[in-house]
Amino acid sequence: VTNPKTVIQHIDADDTLLILSLFDSTVPISHGLELREMLGKPDTIFLLSDHYTSALYTCFIKLFPPGIKEAPCMFPSAYIESEAVAFFRKSFSSGNRTWYLFPYSILQIPFNLMVGIFEAFYSI
Repeated sequence: VTNPKTVIQHIDADDTLLILSLFDSTVPISHGLELREMLGKPDTIFLLSDHYTSALYTCFIKLFPPGIKEAPCMFPSAYIESEAVAFFRKSFSSGNRTWYLFPYSILQIPFNLMVGIFEAFYSI
């Protein structure tokens, strides 16, 4: 077990994509926001899920049983994977965002606002 506070000095916020679940009881959002603050507010994705249901935002859970090739994902796309690929593209190339993430970026705005209000009122 490693305490993030002991390794945080070695992590660059510009090279970090943090994914936090708003209703996480395993790693409470207050701890995630504290980590985010200590990191220097890196790019962050806030998911409307808990620790385990965040898997719905990936292609980890398919709509059909295993063995069916190209089975669609539970979520319309592999959101987390797509955001990670876009982050890497931005970090290592021209900095252009992937156009197909635009609708998800719009849907992300209310969550970002909720976290901003939470941070303002609770001084995290």
